Amino acid sequence: LIVANGLARRLRHAWMVAMGLLLAGVTLTLTKGAGLAEALPLVIVLAVLGLSRPAFYRATPLSASRLTPVMALAILATLGAVIWLGLFSHEHVVYRNELWWQVALQGGTPRFLRAAAGVSVLAFLFLAWNWLRPLHAPPEQAPPLSEIRKIIAAADTARPGAALALSGDKRFHFSPSQRSFIMFGVRGSNWIAMGEPVGLAEEIPSLVWSFREAADAAGAGIVFYGVGRDFLPLAVELGLSVQKIGETAIVPLSDFSLQGSGRSRMRQVYNRAGRDGLSFEVLAPEDVPAHMDRLHDISDAWLDAHGGAEKGFSLGRFDPGYIANFPVAVARLNGEIVAFATLWPGAGKQEIAIDLMRFSAEAPRAVMDYLFISTMLWAKGQGYQRFDLGMAPLAGLEAHRLAPAMTRIGAFLFEHANAIYGFEGLRAYKDKFRPAWEPLYLAAPNARALPGALADVGILTSGGLTRIFHK
Repeated sequence: LIVANGLARRLRHAWMVAMGLLLAGVTLTLTKGAGLAEALPLVIVLAVLGLSRPAFYRATPLSASRLTPVMALAILATLGAVIWLGLFSHEHVVYRNELWWQVALQGGTPRFLRAAAGVSVLAFLFLAWNWLRPLHAPPEQAPPLSEIRKIIAAADTARPGAALALSGDKRFHFSPSQRSFIMFGVRGSNWIAMGEPVGLAEEIPSLVWSFREAADAAGAGIVFYGVGRDFLPLAVELGLSVQKIGETAIVPLSDFSLQGSGRSRMRQVYNRAGRDGLSFEVLAPEDVPAHMDRLHDISDAWLDAHGGAEKGFSLGRFDPGYIANFPVAVARLNGEIVAFATLWPGAGKQEIAIDLMRFSAEAPRAVMDYLFISTMLWAKGQGYQRFDLGMAPLAGLEAHRLAPAMTRIGAFLFEHANAIYGFEGLRAYKDKFRPAWEPLYLAAPNARALPGALADVGILTSGGLTRIFHK
């Protein structure tokens, strides 16, 4: 049963074990005195399996293959059915303790009892080991960050989130030219790509296919998290199922200003901040280390005040080596930095995004509004076309009765779970800047895998299962 699971997953080691078991079965069937009729089915299966050798191409060891819940239940159900059949076959035998250690040439009942107990114990131990053991992961590819920076700088397709490649918690799958990559993490039986591929547009289709082939060879599925609508045609070609997971707030900068009645509130916030002594500056990456101690103090105080912990994978975290890669927008109060936001520039100045946003207790109440407004005005002056304020999880999901179940559940959580996360409040806050809301998606191997893939992303982002509910 266990080897059959490996055969279903095209594992080379499972093929080898199955061939050995079949040869042993043929030999033992013949040597115990049974006729050729009993051995013939095994010989046929052995021949068919031997001719099918090229189909078993995955190098993942059989011991590293994790059983799915469905397969585990199937194994338990089969064992249960066999044990029930044995009990039914021997129900005429009066049970005695001596049956456990009685050994006789025709002692079918004792053999059945010992076999049933032994197989049950072995099945339990194997399933426990299979679920609790460390997961098999692909070999690490850890290129120097300088190489990753060069790829991002030369990319003609790179959303601002490509900056997460510099966070130090990703694995990489490269194109043959080494000019494009997919960054991903491993969780469960999936390789989870963070965002869209980065690099040269003409290499992306072949890159995603080679990514799928590499995962398939390792017995894993692929997931793409946080991709936009432009990636959906590729996701469909890959055979993935797609689920909307929220919306990201995009402010078009070409017509952004503080003029007009529609911008009156932003104008008031901006002017009042100036009167309160706030000033704005964007620190170039080479200037950030000189201010790192102050930024670190603000970050630590912010985390303590909010009872939070640093995240990862889909979010940036405060790490001096990581922060120093990017420009940092800062708000000063009478010359002292009281708030900051790290910025992710996209390829070709098409887009720029906010990453970390933190402020000190001394900062005025509207300091983040001021920082956002000032950063957008600065980005417009630098020639950027779009400003990404970040994602509002579960926003824009339909509660229609004909919508997919996962969509309806997400819409319900968005409306009723604000005490846990504040979904509506986050979207309302970003809506003050009058953005255009663009959908973001999760692409997984099939519809059944979508909830598990989303949970895996949450665990990767939180840094572990025990920290998933930390703020």
